[in-house]
Amino acid sequence: MDIIDAIKYISPSLIGYSNGHLSKVERGDKKPTDVLARRCDAIFRTGGRLERLLEEADRSHA
Repeated sequence: MDIIDAIKYISPSLIGYSNGHLSKVERGDKKPTDVLARRCDAIFRTGGRLERLLEEADRSHA
C-alpha cells in the first residue's frame, strides 16, 4: 500500500483534507505532503511506512 492507495479508503474529515485535494493527489495532480503521509500512517497504524515511502520517492526524484 502506498499513500495514493491509502487515501482512497479514508474519510477526508479524518485527515483534514478536502475531497478535492485528495482527488488531486490520487490523480497525480498534486504531490502528497509529509503531513498527509503522517496522518494516513496514524489512521492505518503503519508505523511510519507511508511517510518513509514518500521520503524515498522524493530522494529518487531529486
